[in-house]
Amino acid sequence: MHPDQWQKVERFLHDIAFVRCLSGHTVKSYRRDLTSLAAFCKREGIGSWEELKIPHLRRYAATSHSA
Repeated sequence: MHPDQWQKVERFLHDIAFVRCLSGHTVKSYRRDLTSLAAFCKREGIGSWEELKIPHLRRYAATSHSA
């Protein structure tokens, strides 16, 4: 992922923490999952969130559950 793409994640995490007031554990879980998804995207050559499609997400889910 390009750095500007990760800024979207940071804004989302800030929003769920400070606007929606979700627990720190929830925010930590989202961060972990999104970091894992970003690593998958890097391995797959996906450079932005907009490039991420449903077949990619299915493959990600299948590989993450088999590990």
